[in-house]
Amino acid sequence: MNLRATNRRVARVVAAVMQKGGVGKTTSIINLARAAMLKGLRVLVCDMDPQGNTTDALAKGELAEDEVSIADALNPSEKDRVPITDVIVKTIWDGVDLAPVTSTEALATVEELIAAAKHGREYRLREALQPVLGEYDLILIDNAPSLGLLLVNALAASETDELALVVMEADRWSTQGLVRLRRTVEGVQKYYSRDLRWAGILISKWRGTTDEREKLADIAEHFPDAPVWASQDDDYRDAVPLWNKIKTEINAGTGMDESSDVRLRVTVAAIYDRAIDRLMAGREAA
Repeated sequence: MNLRATNRRVARVVAAVMQKGGVGKTTSIINLARAAMLKGLRVLVCDMDPQGNTTDALAKGELAEDEVSIADALNPSEKDRVPITDVIVKTIWDGVDLAPVTSTEALATVEELIAAAKHGREYRLREALQPVLGEYDLILIDNAPSLGLLLVNALAASETDELALVVMEADRWSTQGLVRLRRTVEGVQKYYSRDLRWAGILISKWRGTTDEREKLADIAEHFPDAPVWASQDDDYRDAVPLWNKIKTEINAGTGMDESSDVRLRVTVAAIYDRAIDRLMAGREAA
């Protein structure tokens, strides 16, 4: 599908979620940003993970710890808050911008400040993003492996057009985490963002074992909230394979479409291309 930036440019917001760490959320966000850019979409990536791996991979230059970051845009104190427009930086890819993390401590501290605020604790990111919603077609939010207040802010970041994208492995530990994740998302839908919808489940680190295939069937049966973007019917073609070269290319600042490895250029790049089609479905009519 050939997607073009719409005239209205009201961003669709997508938050990558899963409280289990190491499942590939950051890798997925980076590859989704690249795939969206290649389709002509203007993309903003918000790094809401204190580890800052997305920032390390995408920032065009090295960012000092004392530079302004997403934490400053979330500060509940009007006196200390920094506009998101002052936070956003260019990335290694034209067409992809970044609201970075520059200090692990800063994001942890601002979460405590938000928690202590009297009003609007769940809407700090929504308020921060409001001035730039018209500047982008897609806003991708990378989140820490947590179900805390920062994740709630990420899930409530858009008043009208937001999707929760589950990124997970087809294993027992990730599957068990879906129960708690569902409760968090349902709470946000009920109290903070009635238009929040499940986008789907992106399976990562796929090896194609018998156990994984069985777990995938269990996910589809017991978690009907979101479609699984991989199935036996299409030979699991949309499950992201466990290939070390994917991470190597990300660390080198190379898009899957630019890789010298034909498997990445053809197979993996196509997975994320189709994922963007799914995430942006219906967007042209906005």
